[in-house]
Amino acid sequence: MDIKPAEVMSCLRAAGVENWCLMGLHGYVGYLPMPRATQDVGIMVPHNQKRKAVNAIIGRWPDLIKDEA
Repeated sequence: MDIKPAEVMSCLRAAGVENWCLMGLHGYVGYLPMPRATQDVGIMVPHNQKRKAVNAIIGRWPDLIKDEA
């Protein structure tokens, strides 16, 4: 799957998830002189928004596997 950070951001906004941020290389890729090595999109949300965020992402991309390690 080729899921762009902007798509994840739009999904979270549409679901009404508040106070989230991009994590990992997507959070600071603009400051790096080289391309990033990973393709994952990491987000951090407050615990009280977790269920809403997970449901929004699984609803938008149902082929993803939910793993709550």
